Order: sequence, then structure tokens, then C-alpha cells
Amino acid sequence: MKQLALVAFCGLCLWNVYPAYAGGEIYGTIYTDRGEEFTGPIRWDRNENFWDDVLDSDKRDRVFVEGDRGTFRIFGFSFGTDGGHWSSSQFKIFFGNIEAIEPRRGDRVRIEIKGDQRIDVDDDGADLGGMRELVIWDEAAGEVELDWDEVERVEFRQGPGRGLDDERLYGTVETRGGDFTGYIVWDKDESLKDDILDGKDDGRKHKIPFGKIKSIERRGSRASNIELIDGSRLRLSGTNDVDDDNRGIDITVPGVGLIKVEWEDFDRVVFADAPASRRFDDFDGGRRLYGVVKDDHGRSYTGFIIWDLDEAHTWEFLDGEDEDIQYEIPFENIATIAHHSRRSAEVTLHNGDVLILSGSNDVDRDNKGIVIEMDDGDEVELDWYDFDIVEFKKK
Repeated sequence: MKQLALVAFCGLCLWNVYPAYAGGEIYGTIYTDRGEEFTGPIRWDRNENFWDDVLDSDKRDRVFVEGDRGTFRIFGFSFGTDGGHWSSSQFKIFFGNIEAIEPRRGDRVRIEIKGDQRIDVDDDGADLGGMRELVIWDEAAGEVELDWDEVERVEFRQGPGRGLDDERLYGTVETRGGDFTGYIVWDKDESLKDDILDGKDDGRKHKIPFGKIKSIERRGSRASNIELIDGSRLRLSGTNDVDDDNRGIDITVPGVGLIKVEWEDFDRVVFADAPASRRFDDFDGGRRLYGVVKDDHGRSYTGFIIWDLDEAHTWEFLDGEDEDIQYEIPFENIATIAHHSRRSAEVTLHNGDVLILSGSNDVDRDNKGIVIEMDDGDEVELDWYDFDIVEFKKK
């Protein structure tokens, strides 16, 4: 069984007082359409609260595909030949890599990334226009909840003080595909020790702070065994915290990435004290993908790389599955990607972990193409069947 040291994504509880702040929580200034400014810790869409949480959307630039080959437009530049159809591309980035977010005309949102990068995305996703809530704790105004259409601009920065890093849920999640240790988001919502687990035991309702729970064990599709820190045990059912209506358990690891576990693949979690979270200053905004690509004839091509015709920076993510466990891995953590079969790739991480990933066009025959802008000025495009291996390097 694989065992990875992980850090998970999180959600903040509602505080009755202005929260202390450590450095791991999202922090910044929100400017509104009324000319207001609010500065403090931010809860984004209810469950993104820390710098190592991920903002999801779709890129405005579309990949233009014709059959197995095609053209694409990325960051304002076009490559390839005309004809075919447009294909949308996902956008994922750690909040710690973002300097500012600014809604623009229509459904366009400008994302300003560290290192003077600018990306336009759609605002119709759950993390932007469709977000559940946006809350900021301003020292003067207290807790302020805003609608997305009130936001003129959000600027992020490192905050002062000490905060909730040690209150994040952390532990070992045991699954059919391996054991993973790190920060945990339960049912896509609960991520702090003050968050509540709900359930019924023999007709009696229970509301238990996660900080009092030692372990949770799945018992079939409709119930879970709960062991508390004080040694008492309960068998709870009747809510999506403890049955197959659970929306999943998210975990992430420094050096690996976000891991998503469905309820049917989950066995047990044992909670433990959490280490410090990554700070805003720990993120550098990434750089362009660069390295050596070899084709199936052994020819090598060195230069800037665009993967699947849409991932061009180290802050972007490669998606895939291994043993029914879903991985979202930032390219900054990847050492090599090798063609394993028409349906899979062998991905080696800088920490030495090796994964055989499938189930995504990032890692199978549906890959739209690998472009190398070579150091001599030439451009080469390989399809999945021509590709052998890429070794990423620093330029």
C-alpha cells in the first residue's frame, strides 16, 4: 500500500469574534462597488480558507482541436493549424500563487499571478460567480459577508499575527488505494476542529466537534463508527457526514498535491495534531514548464513545454487516477512523465513517489498534444503515440 504525507484543503468555522491570524489562512483586502475596503482573513466559497487551497474555474482561452492535432491559443499566443473545434481548459491554482482577483466586463475574471502573469477565466464556476459565500473578518467592521456582484477587486498578501493553523483537521486517511496522511476536508466542508459532525445513534441526534473525535470508520453505505478522544464509541447514521451521501474526503500533500477520496473507497480516518500550514510568502507564482522531451524514436527536444495544449506553467495541475483515487498534482512537484500505455502514464514526483495515472486526457491517448518551443527557435508538436518521456528542468 502506498503511504503519502499529505496536507489537505480546509474550511473555516464561523467565529463569534474577530479571529486571530497566523499566516496559513487566506488574507487580503476586498474592494466593493460601494467604495468600501475590508482587510483581514478571508473565507472563500465556504471551504477555501488557506493558501494551499485551490481556486477552480475555466480558462477563457480555448484549445482549438482538429482530429488528433490542432491549434491552440494560450496566454494570447496561437499555435498550429486552423480548422476543427474549440475545447475548454480547466484552470486550477493555489490561492498562495495569486496576487489579485478582479471581475471584469461580462463573465470574465482577471487573475493576477505572482511573477506578473495575467490570466482571464470564466466567473460561472463555484469558486467565482457561483460561490456559496465570501466572508472577510475586518478588524473595524467585524465579520462581513459579501455577494460576488459586490466585489470590485481582491488583493492578497501575507497577514500578521497567529491563527488557526493548528486547528486544521489532520490525520491518516485509510483507503482501498493506500493510506494518506495530511490535512483533511470532510464532506467538502468540515476542515477545523470546531466544525461539527452530525449523526443519529439509536434515534438520538448527536452534534460532535471534530476536535473531540479520535477516528471515523465507514460501516457499509449507511453508517460509521465514531471513536471519541475520551474513549467512548458511537455508531452514527442518517446524515451525509457518516453515510454514502458524503461528498468525499479531500487531502493534499506538500510535494504531491490534492487527493480526492470517494465514500466507497474510504475505510477509516485517525486524526492527529496538525503541523504548520504554508504561508503566502512560500509561493512564488511558478515559472514556464521547461525540460527535455523524447519521442518514441529516441529523438530529444529541449525547450519550453506546453502539456496537453493548455498547461504551460509549474503552478498548473496534472489530473489522473490511480487505484480509483483521484490525484491533482501541480507540475512543480513532477520530475518526469513517461508514456506507459495508450490509457496511462507513469508519473515520477520529485519526492520519489511513482504513480501510474489514467482516466484523464492529461495522461492518456486523449491528450491533445505536447508542444516544445525549442531553444533554437523551432517548434515541435508530439501526439500521445509519438511521445515517450519528459524530464522537467529549471530554465
